[in-house]
Amino acid sequence: MLPFFFLPIAPSVLISIFVTALTLFGAGVYKARAMVGQPWRSGVQMAVIGTVSALAGYLIGALFSAPAG
Repeated sequence: MLPFFFLPIAPSVLISIFVTALTLFGAGVYKARAMVGQPWRSGVQMAVIGTVSALAGYLIGALFSAPAG
C-alpha cells in the first residue's frame, strides 16, 4: 500500500505487482523446503499461478465494468 501514498498510480501498480510476485515466490520456496520439492521450481510456480490468477480477476472485473475502488 505504501507506494500508492507516495507515487503516481502507474508506478505504484508495477511496484505492487513485483512485490506480490516476490512474496508469492518466497511462499513457494518455503513450501518446498517445509514439505518436499525443488525450492526454485516451487517458487516460480507459485508466483506465476498467483500473478496469472490476479490478472484473470482484474480482466473479469474490467470486462463487467466493476468499479476499481
